[in-house]
Amino acid sequence: MNRHVTTLPLRALLIVVFAVALVWPGVAGTGFNVKCAKCGFEANFDFGGEIPSDVPGRVVIGTGYCCSCEKIVTVFSNPNATPEELAESPGPIGEVFCFDTGRKYMLYACPECGKPFIAISADEFKKDDKPVTLHCPKCGEKSLEVTGEYLWD
Repeated sequence: MNRHVTTLPLRALLIVVFAVALVWPGVAGTGFNVKCAKCGFEANFDFGGEIPSDVPGRVVIGTGYCCSCEKIVTVFSNPNATPEELAESPGPIGEVFCFDTGRKYMLYACPECGKPFIAISADEFKKDDKPVTLHCPKCGEKSLEVTGEYLWD
């Protein structure tokens, strides 16, 4: 009989936890720390999900390097926005094809200077679940290494 008394509250707790998980507004994301072995350029790239910040609901929709600003920039959207606010959210301004990779990349307007930058994806930083070396946006050498990976919820 004691078994039923302890099982019922445990079941109720599990149902509540599951229900909260289904409706929780948070969105997971991932990021990478990178550093160039040649020129010392360092940056963090954030992808997907609601980024931890002082502005609730900010979701990364595009991250890349702005050649004009010479830094990593990120475009955000708000998943909790009204339809009117979503219509005003920054969207892609174009798409380009890369013959080297065979992929299409989205162009976004830099939130700082307004000039276009190419948004890259998180899978650019790994191949077969191992970090890869990329070309550095500062010096152009294939010496940009992943020095860390982080997740947020």
